[in-house]
Amino acid sequence: AEVAEAAAEAAAATIVDFREVTVQYATNKVFDRLCWRVREREKWVVLGGNGSGKSTMIELITGDNLQGFRQDLWLFGRKKGSGESIWDIKKQLGVLSTEFHMDYIDYADPSINRNAASGGGVTNWEVVLSGFFDSVGLRGCAVTPSHEQEARRLVERLGLQDLISHPPPRGCTAASASASAAS
Repeated sequence: AEVAEAAAEAAAATIVDFREVTVQYATNKVFDRLCWRVREREKWVVLGGNGSGKSTMIELITGDNLQGFRQDLWLFGRKKGSGESIWDIKKQLGVLSTEFHMDYIDYADPSINRNAASGGGVTNWEVVLSGFFDSVGLRGCAVTPSHEQEARRLVERLGLQDLISHPPPRGCTAASASASAAS
């Protein structure tokens, strides 16, 4: 069993590969020649105090930190900065953060909504669906039955059914559910 496990690990594709990555802001060196590899099916937890570089690692991967483009950094088997757009990278990732959560709270809660013109009131089912569109909410997005089917499959696969409040019945699109709720 151990041999088969080792063979599977060796065959797993490398998703993220930091090769002696250094990030520095003025005199503050966040990373000094960091080497880190993430392969398919691996699960990682990155822990550290404020300012230790956790967010910087994510930003290097997603393209939100420009220093990633001048490093020996590989994503999905391709050297960062070799012609891919940040959107090519982001469509292969699912990233959640406290910042994203707070942005959604601002969007969805009318009592603190800085985006009042958006209408607010986003359900967590709509949050799941918005992952297909790289959006906050579904305004202007064309949700299809296949989006909803895939979202249901992922919610079930991840065991999140108890966290999703009342997704519309199968075959009912988010747009039609919103329209019927408004009437």
